Parts: sequence; structure tokens; C-alpha cells
Amino acid sequence: MNLIITTSEELQALLRSAIRQELDKIPDRPPDEKKYLNVSEAARFLGIPKSTLYQFTSQRRLEFTKVGRRLLFSRDTLEEFLRSRRKANRHEIAEQIVTRKVEKR
Repeated sequence: MNLIITTSEELQALLRSAIRQELDKIPDRPPDEKKYLNVSEAARFLGIPKSTLYQFTSQRRLEFTKVGRRLLFSRDTLEEFLRSRRKANRHEIAEQIVTRKVEKR
């Protein structure tokens, strides 16, 4: 393949395109990363004690799978659990207040 680049913009566009194509080939999760975590792994992933994790499961605040006596947690479920507990920052709170005021008019 013969390629002649005449401008720096063409080179940048070509590089962006090549990088984007390569990044698209990378899976969302490394192949060696476990899809399901045991209690110890899930607690470490969430940054909480195992006792808190057991409380969440007994209160049904966190979805889990039971295989025999073992509890397993989907990594996707744990990630969603963390996202759902995210608190809004000051900028987002200010936007919500402005939106509510506009809607009341």
C-alpha cells in the first residue's frame, strides 16, 4: 500500500482512524477477568468488609447467585451497584435546582 501524506491534518486524521480501529478491537473486559466473584473478591471490589456484604445480601440490597453454599456476585451487578449509589456533585445539583424552577413556571 503506497500512501502519500501531504498535510499534518491528513496525518492526524489517518492516525486517529487507525487508533480508533485498534481500540474497537479491544474487548470491554480483559479475557482473564472473572465474570463472577466470591464473597471475599466482591467485598474487596466494593471496598467494604465481608460482614457488610453479607448484610446487603440478607437485606436483598445486592443481587447474588447461590451455588451450593457459595455466594457469587456478577461483576456487572457490582459495578451497577456502585454507579447507583453515586452522589451528584455541586454542579449537577445546581442544574437540577434550575431545571425544577423552570418546570414550575
